[in-house]
Amino acid sequence: ARMDVTQVLLNAQSADAAVRNAAEQQLKSAEAQSFSGFVVALCEELCSESKPLDSRKLAGLVLKNSLDARDQTRWEAHASRWKQLDANLRANVKNSLLATLCSVQQHARHVAAQVVAKVAVVELPLQAWPDLVQKLLENVASAEVPLGGKQASLDVLGYLCEESFMGHLPVSVMKAHANQVLTAVVQGIRFEDKAGAHPEEAVNGVRLA
Repeated sequence: ARMDVTQVLLNAQSADAAVRNAAEQQLKSAEAQSFSGFVVALCEELCSESKPLDSRKLAGLVLKNSLDARDQTRWEAHASRWKQLDANLRANVKNSLLATLCSVQQHARHVAAQVVAKVAVVELPLQAWPDLVQKLLENVASAEVPLGGKQASLDVLGYLCEESFMGHLPVSVMKAHANQVLTAVVQGIRFEDKAGAHPEEAVNGVRLA
């Protein structure tokens, strides 16, 4: 039987330790049995506006952790596993994640931004996501993108700068866009200053910057 991803993710947050442990085991088994199916299921959960916010958040965190590790050897194993996924599957996941930066749910946007950054750390050095930074910059500058989407896109740019400073991304990757990123961050500060009381003014601030 196909795993009910939503229910398993909700169970993994249960106050009942037995329910929680069983759900965690189901997730580990699913990851081991078919990593591609696991990634697709978690991405669908995170990116679906009709799913409960709690399951969406955890789907994003589990997805992020499947790409990340503090230990270098483990990180390399995770990165290698991701790179072996079908290129079309990866492209679909990346497009869904970018779309979720504009989710109506702030927590979903925030987690999606974290996942985008972790995918980018694996893919940018391989030139496998060449238009990512440009797309994020376009989100910040576009009048069509809602404020939440602008903020989430800026968050990703911030995470990528951090990853670069920490040596997880080659400096050259972000250096190519340094001036544009700096401009976007300045725009971001301007609309953050205004975002409190007058969101429409904040959008104008981004437009005019």
